[in-house]
Amino acid sequence: MKHTKAEKFKPFPGISQDVYSQTDFRKLSHIIHDVAGIVMAPEKAALVYSRIAPLVRASGQQTFSGYIDLIRQDPNELRKTVNALTTNHTFFHREQHHFDHLTSKVRPLL
Repeated sequence: MKHTKAEKFKPFPGISQDVYSQTDFRKLSHIIHDVAGIVMAPEKAALVYSRIAPLVRASGQQTFSGYIDLIRQDPNELRKTVNALTTNHTFFHREQHHFDHLTSKVRPLL
C-alpha cells in the first residue's frame, strides 16, 4: 500500500494536526533554510517537534502555527529557534558509534 506524504507525516502519536501539522513543519523548514541554510528533510519532523515544542510552550503560544507567526516578527525568538535546531556541540568523535562501526565492521574487511 502506497502512502501519501500527508499520511506519513505523523511526528508522534497523540499530537493533534491542529497543534503541529505538515504545513507547520514545511514553514519551519523554509524559515530555517532561509536563515541558516539548513535543509530539514520530512524525516526530521519528529526532531523539529521535539526541539521546538519547549520554545512554543515557553512563548505562551498554543500551536506551532502561532509560534511561526511569532518568530517571523521576533528576531530573538528566531535566534532561539535556529539554535534549537542546530548542533552546537561538535568535535571529531562526537558520534562515537560511527567510529565503533568503522573499527569493528569496515576495518576488518580492509
